[in-house]
Amino acid sequence: MTVRSGVVGATRYLHWESPGTAAPVVLMHGMGAVARSWQPVAERLASRRPVYALDRRGHGGSADTPPLSFARFRDDLLTFLADTGLRGVVGVGHSAGGTDLLLAAAESEVFEHLIVVEPTLLDAAARSGEPELSPLSETMVARMAKRPDVFRSAALAEKFLLAQSALELSSWHPEALAGYLADGVRARADGAAAIVCAAASEAAMLRDILLVMEGRYAGSEFDRLDAVGCPVDLVRCGRSRDTFQMMGALGARLLPRCTVRREPDASHFLVQTDPARFAALVETLIAERTRNSAGDVLDRAVR
Repeated sequence: MTVRSGVVGATRYLHWESPGTAAPVVLMHGMGAVARSWQPVAERLASRRPVYALDRRGHGGSADTPPLSFARFRDDLLTFLADTGLRGVVGVGHSAGGTDLLLAAAESEVFEHLIVVEPTLLDAAARSGEPELSPLSETMVARMAKRPDVFRSAALAEKFLLAQSALELSSWHPEALAGYLADGVRARADGAAAIVCAAASEAAMLRDILLVMEGRYAGSEFDRLDAVGCPVDLVRCGRSRDTFQMMGALGARLLPRCTVRREPDASHFLVQTDPARFAALVETLIAERTRNSAGDVLDRAVR
């Protein structure tokens, strides 16, 4: 299977070419991950359709220029879609990558269908007047900012990440983990290795995510979630932490055409721990939406 890479603006992307002609899929990873960690999912989906996976700004091969904000991630995605001319897109996003897709879909009609796994969301109408994080969240951000970026070798970087990363890498499928390490850790000329998503960048992203989760985020990016016009399948994982459960419930309430899909025995990292299962779920959800759309067209024709 041919995998090509390209750059649009600040965004590096991967493209799995396909003999199939079904609707294209655009994959968006979450905070700290990389496009290539989608590899075992993308390979399965590409048997029927072209598949694209983007490195979010500050990750993988994409630029790290600030601000690393919700608006910037959304706009990077919209720039990629405009440059490639993709239409009728099925967007598939994990965590903050699902947020990028939802915010972009509120501004664009290129999406046919979204499948998002526990995205970060805010009810703008219930926003708190307090713009500062709680002490506990501030501690989490400070801890992230102090994480080492550079290690004496790639092996030491990998050992650290498997033991310390919030991504729960030790539970990932070997192919997803290999994809992450290939683009998430970079060898340096002096023989050392660096984590590509720098601690300062990840701390800045984490701060915004926690502000949203606490209802304290002051930005306007979430004010138009009711403008998402395409159907959304929101995947909720039964073994996720309470904060992700809360985000799932919020999405079900805020998104106009949202259907909740429950995976009771899965963790927040379903995408990476069981890519075959997740790819099969994506194909099932696409098929269901296609049948429903065909039925709607037939009903209108009969009427």
